[in-house]
Amino acid sequence: MATRQQIARLSQRIETMAAAKHGNRTAWVWRYSRETEAEALERHYRDRPDDLTASKTYIVQWRNAGRERPD
Repeated sequence: MATRQQIARLSQRIETMAAAKHGNRTAWVWRYSRETEAEALERHYRDRPDDLTASKTYIVQWRNAGRERPD
């Protein structure tokens, strides 16, 4: 049988490992030209569910995506 102190130490180790695995992740989401941010996030998380736990999420796209070409 484990003591309370052993359980507390084990719990702390598990929390530390979980934070190390998920805490410093960054998700980069590509947004297509005719897509809203919400649609891009939905598509991205469907393809990469682990990115839901990322601490930072950036949405990237071409600068003029979805706009008329300037003349």
